[in-house]
Amino acid sequence: PASAAEDITPMRRSTRVPGGCPLKNPVFVEFLDKVKNSSTEDFDCGGKVLRLKRYIPPGASPQMLNLLIDALAHNLHVEVLYIQNFEHGFFDEQLERLTEVLKLRRIWGLNVGENFGVSLEGWEDFCAALPLTAVTHMYASEHHFRGTDLKIRMREAIRNNRGKNLTPHPHSLDAILECGNMWYNPKLPAWARGVVGDPASGKSGDVLPKVDYSNGRGDGRHCQPPPSSSERRQCDARLLTRSPGKRSVLRTEKALTFQQEHQERQRRMHWHDIQRRRMHKRAAALAPSPKTLKKKPDGMP
Repeated sequence: PASAAEDITPMRRSTRVPGGCPLKNPVFVEFLDKVKNSSTEDFDCGGKVLRLKRYIPPGASPQMLNLLIDALAHNLHVEVLYIQNFEHGFFDEQLERLTEVLKLRRIWGLNVGENFGVSLEGWEDFCAALPLTAVTHMYASEHHFRGTDLKIRMREAIRNNRGKNLTPHPHSLDAILECGNMWYNPKLPAWARGVVGDPASGKSGDVLPKVDYSNGRGDGRHCQPPPSSSERRQCDARLLTRSPGKRSVLRTEKALTFQQEHQERQRRMHWHDIQRRRMHKRAAALAPSPKTLKKKPDGMP
């Protein structure tokens, strides 16, 4: 019989790429579907805060980011977006696509830092389009704009946006809490700073209870058309509408209960203060005046 060495044939090396095409990866396709359909599962704050680095690798290709940005155009939940540190896939084209999504005025918080592939001309176009968006808090790496006044102009644009209610829905209290790593973090209303932590001040507080963001039909709360201001005040006591130019805030049940108890305590204290004043007045009226007091005879102690 022939030796075993003569029967050995050269082994064929596999040409299969580990993991296959990233665009057809089942996990990535499922993630795209969730973003496009405004899913509230597996995302922070019921889908209101989206940190892309948790779901796709930092070496994502431009094609992957294009699909994600296109899916965000259909999303009705995301208020705060983190799309930073994608050096190999984020360029002028992706920033331009993202700007068109921001013009829909659903996203008010944006972190787009550490994207070194964008040119200075791309950032100039983005800065010019900021007044057409609802972005009020953002961050971009400052070394992109070295030697220019782009950062100053961007901060002026988002500061001007803060004086307008540009988003179709009020800012969520839990989304404000989760929003960080911006040039200026959003501040909580004064009544909520004693109940929950303020991200702008760095103070800690109680943890907000989880909120169910789905309604009876299974879609998100923001999928409904925005009601008028009078309807919102009548239907939802948690909605706090402040002075003109200030954003409205949707309170949690815990914060609403705290404020109601605080107001009731203030009313009781005010009522007791009025009663004490009345008692003092009655006592002063019944007390004899100094003129009516009889003078003591001389020699008496």
